[in-house]
Amino acid sequence: MKTRSLSGLVGVALFCLVTPNVDARTWYITPGGTGDAPTVQAGIDSSTAGDTVLVACGTYYEHDIIMKSGVCLKGEVGFPPCAVLDAQHQSKLVISHSNDASTLIEGLTLSHASVCAVDCVWSFVTVRDCVFSDNVGQGFVVTIVFGAPRFYNCLFYGNHSEDHYPAPVIAVAYSTTHATLSHCTIAENSAGVTVNADAGITVENSIIAFCMDGNAFGGDETTAWADISCCNLFGNHGSEDSLAAASGIACFSADPQFCGILGSRNFYLQSDSPCAPGNHPGGNECGVIGALPALCGAVEAQTKTWGNIKSLYKLDD
Repeated sequence: MKTRSLSGLVGVALFCLVTPNVDARTWYITPGGTGDAPTVQAGIDSSTAGDTVLVACGTYYEHDIIMKSGVCLKGEVGFPPCAVLDAQHQSKLVISHSNDASTLIEGLTLSHASVCAVDCVWSFVTVRDCVFSDNVGQGFVVTIVFGAPRFYNCLFYGNHSEDHYPAPVIAVAYSTTHATLSHCTIAENSAGVTVNADAGITVENSIIAFCMDGNAFGGDETTAWADISCCNLFGNHGSEDSLAAASGIACFSADPQFCGILGSRNFYLQSDSPCAPGNHPGGNECGVIGALPALCGAVEAQTKTWGNIKSLYKLDD
């Protein structure tokens, strides 16, 4: 895969409102349907650009939720496990087609999609502080075709495909597509990221670890491109090199030392993790690598074979 410098590009995330909008309002959604609209989709349908659809804590059994440009869809308290969108293994979860850069999805858990959790086509949406878990089906967790969506501080775990190939969490395709992943953790999924057909991706300060069936990175080595920096690729079933490790700036391969053992789904970092600030194996000043900070003390690491790792892996459907 080709690499390309993006020093001339500045990604500006436009969160909710670019300029004040005196007519903007908040649509409050509750699990019992007693809020300003009965469902998440109804809240989005009722909203206009600049509005916020605020989702109270609880689980919302909806699928094929169609985003609208300029609307912010966000969890009320900003803690993803509090507000859950659950597709119940029926189709897609969120559809973001032709959404502009002021569109935001924030502070939610997206779970149990059977096709993909977020379908981006000509989308410039920003997805921030979200969790993608247990999406099991026929496709990818995030599909990106054209546009330039951005994912910040997102956690992906327990996602896999029922097809006969290790479907990656993030799939990017076709020219004029440029996705961005920043401070994300992709752990204990089938595979990591794939880029094809002249598309490109920027990945920075992210962890891709313990892919059970495939590579951390894959794709078309001749036409697609990736700019990767300050990333940790470790314990994946496929090769650690493919796109990134050989060419990424300040990338390395080391146990990320999560607070929890494999399968516990605790992806906070130990204080002595190589992904914690000041602990980079190469001495680089990368700050925090991954979606979550250090939240536990140093714990002696134990070496495990790939067979040991796979025997610990368990998905909760």
